[in-house]
Amino acid sequence: VVATEHSSDSLLVRWENATQESSTAEVPSGTAARIRTLDFVQRSDTTTADGRSCGTAPPPPFPTTRLVSIRDVTPSDGGRTRQLEVELATATCCGPRALREASAAEAEKARAAAQPGDSSTPSRKVEDDAAIHSNTNNSLATNGDEEFTQLLRTLVGRCMRVISGWWTYEICWPWRVRQMHLAIDGQPEYAATVLGNFTAGGVGGEPRLLWRRAEEPDNAASRADGSRHELAVSLAGDACEKTVHAWAVSLLTHDKVSGSLFGVGGSFNPSGCGPTHGVLTFFEDNREGCEPFKQPLQGVVALFIRGKCWFHTKALNAQAAGAAAVIVYNDQRHMVDVMEGVDELESPRIPTVLVDRPIGDTLRRSVGSRVSLAKASADGMDFNRPISTTVSFQCSPAWLERREACQPGDQVDVKMLAPNTSIEVAHRQLRSAVMVLKAAVVEVFRHNATVLVSWRPDGLGAPWDNSENLSPYVPANVTYNHGVRCDSDPGAFIERLAEPQSCQAEFVVHAAALCAHPRLAPPQPRETQVITCLAQDPAQVSAARRAREEARRIEEAY
Repeated sequence: VVATEHSSDSLLVRWENATQESSTAEVPSGTAARIRTLDFVQRSDTTTADGRSCGTAPPPPFPTTRLVSIRDVTPSDGGRTRQLEVELATATCCGPRALREASAAEAEKARAAAQPGDSSTPSRKVEDDAAIHSNTNNSLATNGDEEFTQLLRTLVGRCMRVISGWWTYEICWPWRVRQMHLAIDGQPEYAATVLGNFTAGGVGGEPRLLWRRAEEPDNAASRADGSRHELAVSLAGDACEKTVHAWAVSLLTHDKVSGSLFGVGGSFNPSGCGPTHGVLTFFEDNREGCEPFKQPLQGVVALFIRGKCWFHTKALNAQAAGAAAVIVYNDQRHMVDVMEGVDELESPRIPTVLVDRPIGDTLRRSVGSRVSLAKASADGMDFNRPISTTVSFQCSPAWLERREACQPGDQVDVKMLAPNTSIEVAHRQLRSAVMVLKAAVVEVFRHNATVLVSWRPDGLGAPWDNSENLSPYVPANVTYNHGVRCDSDPGAFIERLAEPQSCQAEFVVHAAALCAHPRLAPPQPRETQVITCLAQDPAQVSAARRAREEARRIEEAY
């Protein structure tokens, strides 16, 4: 079986070697020609290897119900408003907002094509987005067996997401790979960073889907012939600069630029912000930048001391007053690699840079001078070259034991807003109003998208000091197993990733359809072998006893 269609009595299968071991009937004419192809069969005509029927179509996974209002303006109806209950049973990668934008882009493109004389042609971005959504069959050049490429066609139109800290990574086949931050309403904030395009003609040339030998994890059983393979593609994305968190601060004195002072940026910084400059300003009445400013800060670079509130809060307070950028200098604490953001806060539109204490002392003595901030690279990396991303599609070795994104016994994270807690109160206590709690899965209820969990005492915090204050039933869409939501399609998900570093990123995607091919499937567990010990044979036991007695008599005789 390659794939199952919900609400359908069909199964997509890949024919394997036709044999007559279990049947005396002759192999039908033409079967041999179909062995290397995919085909549809009826569930009612299909049984498992042990004789169980494949049954009927399962219910759609995690249906979502929404209420919509439709205004009927026909005269016969009198213009009444009807409220309809609509059940959405299919998840999309883009969300309702992006779907509306895509439809509008395609409509605009069609309108421009119908009116070639119209000067108001759609922008190149609109054309590119429409092409991405319409190109599903000829998006990749292939190098290898077409049979393997066909197995990935079951992923067309699917998007897989995984959360890693501040970032959410999304792979939409066969369109693109993105890095973005999702607001608490689940929508992307600002423009996402494109880590790679599957579509032909993207930056960096034409991507090619390759068939290569898979790298086995250290704890995985390897094939005797080492022949397990995977499908992989190398992609090119946006400019490298968008994924860099290193910054350089330069002082401009007497029309001369001093040496660069290096710092780190925030994960909440806008990815596309370029060099920024302004007058360095320090505020004695708001040294940490934790209070809203009463005076305008138009065009200045605000200098704050670390502490008392979130880095994120400092940036938003300065932005609200009109500042061009924020520099935070460290106190006695250790430096961080990157400043983390706060989920419930809006992402700022100005850059924020953290520098160490000695650099902060230098900047304090230079207050009133002009400074510039720009992304920097210690190894001289070219910021203009595209991000290089590798995506590998394989059948996960864990697929033999795991058929759901979350199942009983899994250790999961539950991400939710603290009840009866305001954001202002939470931030005064230097804690986020969005809590991530630890739990173990007891049972998954797919029919209503709910997970029964057992709360882990070591994973609870204020305001929940014990699990008695928490319901054991949580929504599946806020429960994560290694960053993958529990309501995700278990047939395809991001199993591992290496976040962008030095302009390179890697993703490993599990695709259940690949498990249908013997060269792509993980090695099957060996059958249990029964070993009969000779000591259990009475005749052998008696012979061994007589031999020992004879040896003892001989030894005593001499």
